[in-house]
Formats: sequence, C-alpha cells, structure tokens
Amino acid sequence: MQRIIRSQINRLRNLIPEKLHFPGSYFYMKNLIKKKQQQLSVQRELDEALAAVLKTALGKVPYYRELGLGIKAEEVTRDNAQAVFRKFPFIDKKVVSGNEEAFLSEDFQKKDLRFLTTGGTTGYGLKLWTNRSNLYVDRAFIDYRWGQVGFQRNSKLVRIGCDGIRGANESPFSNDGYKLLISPYHLNEDWFPVIIKELLAFGVEFIHAYPSSLELLLNYLQEKQVVLPGLKAIFLGSERVSLRILDLIRAAFGEIPVVINYGLTERTNMAWGIRTGPRISYQCEELYGITENYFNNDGFGEIVGTSYWNQVMPLIRYRTQDYGKVENGLITEILGREQQVFLTKSGHKIFGHTVAVDDFIYDYVTTFQVVQNEVGKVELHVVPKANYNQEIGQKILQAQETKWGGYFDLTILTKEKVTTTRSGKVLEAISNIVDDF
Repeated sequence: MQRIIRSQINRLRNLIPEKLHFPGSYFYMKNLIKKKQQQLSVQRELDEALAAVLKTALGKVPYYRELGLGIKAEEVTRDNAQAVFRKFPFIDKKVVSGNEEAFLSEDFQKKDLRFLTTGGTTGYGLKLWTNRSNLYVDRAFIDYRWGQVGFQRNSKLVRIGCDGIRGANESPFSNDGYKLLISPYHLNEDWFPVIIKELLAFGVEFIHAYPSSLELLLNYLQEKQVVLPGLKAIFLGSERVSLRILDLIRAAFGEIPVVINYGLTERTNMAWGIRTGPRISYQCEELYGITENYFNNDGFGEIVGTSYWNQVMPLIRYRTQDYGKVENGLITEILGREQQVFLTKSGHKIFGHTVAVDDFIYDYVTTFQVVQNEVGKVELHVVPKANYNQEIGQKILQAQETKWGGYFDLTILTKEKVTTTRSGKVLEAISNIVDDF
C-alpha cells in the first residue's frame, strides 16, 4: 500500500512546476551547467564550493577536525582551497566503515537526513546520510544528460535496479510515478514472458538498468526476436559496462542512444562513458568534483574522488576501490574493483573481467561468471540453457583454456544461479582470495 501511495504522490509531483518544489541546489547546478556549456569560466564557483566543503570538514566533521592538519577552518579561502585540499590524506573504505558517524557534519541531525547504504560490491557496506539538497545536485546532472536524448519527467521509464526488488513469491512489478520498476531478482526464464508482456503494454520509452540485468533481458529478447517499439534510449550505471553489452544493445535496437553513468552512493565521483575504439573511457564531470589517482605498490591506479557539494557527509580524497587511469579529466578505462583481482599461477595480479567471454557461450548459457577461490585456479560458473550439455561445457572450457590456460587452471561448473549482490547485481568476476590489494 505504501508503494502505491508513494507512486501516486510522485506522479502528482511531476505535474507541479519544478520551481515550486525542487530545492535551490537543483537550479544552481542547472545554471552552472548552462554556464559551462556557454564556455564561460566556472573556476571561481568551483573554488568557492571546494573551500566551503573543506571548511565544513575541518570545523564540523569529527574525523577531519581531529587529524591535526595544521590549518583552521576559518583560514580556508577560495584562493587557497586547492593548496589546502592537497594537505588532506587519502582515505579508504576501511577507514570509513564502522566509523561513519565521525564523517557526518555536526550541522545536521541524522533524524532529518536520508539514510543510505552501499551495496557491498567492494566488500565493505557503508552507512551513509544525505539530504534533499545533495540528492538534487545529482539529479541536475542526470536530468541534463538524459534530457539530451529526449527524456522528460513524464516519460515512460522502466527501471531495473535495487529500488524495484520484490520477494520471490511477489510480482516483479511496482510503480513509482511514471516509472515501471522491475525486480532484478526476477530476470529468469520463469518470469521473462510476463516481463516482456508488461514492457509492451507499458509502452516503454527509456530503460534505466544495471548492465548485468539488461544483458539478461537482451539475451532473452534476442532469442525470442522481440522488439520494443518506441524505445528511445538506454541509461546504464552502477556497474562496469562492457563492449559486449553495447554490441547487444546495437543488435537489438540499432543505433539507439546509450548514456553511461559512473557514480557512487558515497557521492564522490561522477563521469560519463564514451566508447573509444576497443574500450570504454569515462569523461569526469568537472562540475561535480575532483577525480584523482592513488597508485598502489603494483602500479595500479585507484580512482579517488571528492565532491564539491557534499556538506552533509564530506569524504575528502576518498579511495573508491575502483581502478582506472585518470588522465586530463578522463578515466581511460575502468579496469574493475579490488574484489575482482585474480592471482595467476605465477602470483601476478590481473582483473578477473579480462577473462574474455566468447560470444558463442551465450547460445548455451544465460549467465557466465568467473570465480577464484585458490591462487592460479579459476572456476567458470554458468547457468545453462535447455540446449546445454557436457559436450558444450567442454567446448566452452577449451575455448577459455586456449586464452588463459597458461595463467590459470580452469574448471567449469553449472549453477542454478550465480552469486549476486544484495542489490541484485550480477558480478562478472569474484575473487575470494585477495584481501588487501
């Protein structure tokens, strides 16, 4: 009942002009985005925002106040903000986890804030707090990017993500305003016919989904030769996007626009995916925050972020546990996460998603996942289709051994379902042996 009431309220809100109920942060960001698009300088505004966040951190956030950085909050100005910023140490999830309240600004009370948790895909689930002003900063960027491909507040959007999760014995569908929510837990052979029927009846115009969830849906659409007339664009986020998913989208829908967003629940980074030849790069959103690299002893660059706008729970120089090289405002490629690093027979580290998948595999399996439980050994976990048999399994195994046999001893295992996160994401690769990258 609460879902239904909330859905109707949100639908009604979409009929009210934005200026009557959106917070000021939304319009400030829209104006800043517009100013940048007009090729006007925004550096003054960004330096002022950085100074404000650093003042909050030094004066109001217990963790930073106790660091003893040798500078007082009142000494931070627009002119020295960049220099002060460099004095802050890098922090990682291990520092924040279990100590979250020490990062919460004393200007806010938890009872007045929205509580969030991360999905735990990096091994550390975090408790986070934010407010409406922060949420609408993010929304301003999303609305601008989505609006470029025709999305409007009353567009028919299908969302496949954690906000739509339903129980195993429940319908996979719920509504939120003009959105149709589909539970990622229900993306299987039992529910696909019902889901496709609902998509067609709904008249979907835009799909916003985890890449792994969309891949399951696209495989079924391709197998049954189903088209979705009226689909205008696809929005992907919250997971690494592979070239395979982009090729599947093109095969199913032609040259439809695909907007790829890189962001975190921690609200430290935002970037937009760009296909550049054989890889997907990410253009960092310079109006959102500062993106850096932290290089570990193996030479891998960890993505680090700091938001200009998070006054509630500022995380300064936050190590994301996502890896990719940052150059001139561009993440040249997101390699993967710390928990997806595999150890070869010789002890070298590589990212598990590079265990390449041959396209023919998906003629016989619905899901493919690589898992490492021992050094130098990798398990190929597959959820078989009806036409899968032992001979096909050996063919899949031999194809992978040709590429990776020198690095790993490979075995193939059939599964009823593969490991997912709490939010329903299907991880490409899982390492159960690398604790400290």
